[in-house]
Amino acid sequence: MSARIHHVVLTPEQETQLREIGYTGTHPVRQVVIARLLLKAAAGHSDPEIAQSLELALSTVAAARRKFCERGLEACLKRKEQENRARKITGDIEARIAQVACTTAPEGRARWTLDLLVDRIVELKILPSIGRSAVGEVLKKTRSNPG
Repeated sequence: MSARIHHVVLTPEQETQLREIGYTGTHPVRQVVIARLLLKAAAGHSDPEIAQSLELALSTVAAARRKFCERGLEACLKRKEQENRARKITGDIEARIAQVACTTAPEGRARWTLDLLVDRIVELKILPSIGRSAVGEVLKKTRSNPG
């Protein structure tokens, strides 16, 4: 149904651009998949055929067709901006996490582990929750920026 409503018609320039993206191996995987999807759609393949050949969900194919027809090629190739996403770990919180990591490790431990740091950060109410990887990223960042 989507194929009839959202018919993909490419200009020669768009087709050249999509072939370069889809088959040169120098672009992000998401762009490669979208490029190949749009090329197949423009060649007249149905959504189920495209979904099967590219191992995608049918809804992904329909959404890409719709986005191309409504918003154009560039909108299809670029990720949507995440404007309303507030940053959980600010510079002040990073400093407090680094400060905790610089304290003496808990009794019976030679050094802090990420799990111990997570527990201590929550215990001190620096943050209500935080993941091990986030703590690791903060520590990596503070280690690479001395003083």
